[in-house]
Amino acid sequence: MYYTSDYITTNFNFKISTNTYIQNADVGFFLKSKFQKDFFQFLNGRYLQTEIPKSFIKLIADLKHYDLTEQAELDQLRLYLISTTKKDNFIRKRTNLSTGKECFFINER
Repeated sequence: MYYTSDYITTNFNFKISTNTYIQNADVGFFLKSKFQKDFFQFLNGRYLQTEIPKSFIKLIADLKHYDLTEQAELDQLRLYLISTTKKDNFIRKRTNLSTGKECFFINER
């Protein structure tokens, strides 16, 4: 079982309102100095905690006969995942801040 990483580009449309012409010029100068036209910045060389899909975890747990409702077996599953990974950084079990559920994460560049 494996996965591939892919870049995601997000475009934002926003509007800035100012009260005076000088505020407008200040905002325009700031934006012009901080962003370059047609220039994208990626987080190259940085590790981001990436959630391992729950379907992968469920499949592995079923194959290894781990009960995901038991805390001790979740810890055994985590140790199994750590022992079989080929990554430099190990797998962590923590709470996903967007869902509030316990999930497995791996550091991915």
